[in-house]
Amino acid sequence: MVSLALIAFAIAVNDVLVLATALALLAPLTIALAHAAYLHAVSPCRCTRGCNQAFELIAGESVEYRLELSCKPARVQAPKWAEIRMLEGNQLSIRARFHTFGLHKLEKLDVSRYSILDLVELREPVECSLAFRVYPRTIYWLERVLELLEEERGGGGEGAGRGFIASSGEYRESREYVPGLPWRVDWKAYARTGRLMVKVFEWPTGGEESLNIFYEVSCLGPITCDAIASSLLSLIVLVAEQNRAASVRLCKLGEKGCLEYSVEEAAKTVIHILFRARVLQKLVEVYEYVDPLQARRAQQLLSRAKRLGNARQGAPASTVGASAIIVSTLVTSPSKLVETVEELRASGVSTTVVGPEKPWLDVENPEKRYAVHKTFQATLRSLEALSTSIVLV
Repeated sequence: MVSLALIAFAIAVNDVLVLATALALLAPLTIALAHAAYLHAVSPCRCTRGCNQAFELIAGESVEYRLELSCKPARVQAPKWAEIRMLEGNQLSIRARFHTFGLHKLEKLDVSRYSILDLVELREPVECSLAFRVYPRTIYWLERVLELLEEERGGGGEGAGRGFIASSGEYRESREYVPGLPWRVDWKAYARTGRLMVKVFEWPTGGEESLNIFYEVSCLGPITCDAIASSLLSLIVLVAEQNRAASVRLCKLGEKGCLEYSVEEAAKTVIHILFRARVLQKLVEVYEYVDPLQARRAQQLLSRAKRLGNARQGAPASTVGASAIIVSTLVTSPSKLVETVEELRASGVSTTVVGPEKPWLDVENPEKRYAVHKTFQATLRSLEALSTSIVLV
């Protein structure tokens, strides 16, 4: 703007020296504009490696992926759920993690780069075409429980008692994938080694004779339903395959007394509880939106669960061991949850509370969503004050 003003002034006063000075000041900008126009027309930025990919994930799982561009970007903008990190050269890393089910697409990136002399910023869309299909965790764990029940019905077999690695809980290590390990890909390790690496987790249990599980199933929507159901089912699989306990005590949150079951009957009872609360039915309906082709398989899984989920009445158990796991949304019955933790703590029982990481995502109304978020934060503070271990899934 200063150069243009000087040019206008030089022409008005007919001063050659001022005109030459103005043109000299304008020359770098002119060169930069010409270079930006050249880049846009002749050498546009585009994705050269890693584009046009599809990923299949379970809710809560994160994926990190590398793209390579034909240009070195100064800045890259993407949707909020995609975390962009600039790497060496023309490479960038995209990290995504989804709590909601469905098909998430990243069609384009908004890339900024500078012209020669760094005077002009050129912004242009770069097509990358990445698709992330996110499934509920519960379907995976339900299938694992049904496999165990069918093995038990068939008299055990080769798979009975095999070691099991949890796919949520406390991170332990990453190892190269072999059949039988849960599909929780460690994308950073994959990018570093070039081998398919999966994350290994384990639940914080004490290896007692009986696993004590307090539970609630009054979830807010598909996200909290998935967290509650997958936590209950994965705990049953853990007990069955790692031989962590001889029996399972199931205690409904807010009610007095627990019922003790064999591990097999506990698996059937948990399925029955989830059926009665329509949690499984709601999550299978999600498949119609995530992947219609998988909906038929999910319905077949539900039919298998209905046939196998008929349990006997458990034996009343008045005492709880040294530790207990509480599966809760943390927001539907916070007072019952905190009271239960206080009672268990007073009896010398250490507790671990397992719940959804972001339960407010199930609430559409902004005011109610804010209220649920505040309740969640308040419940966390109360549990931390009671020295309770908290695992958010």
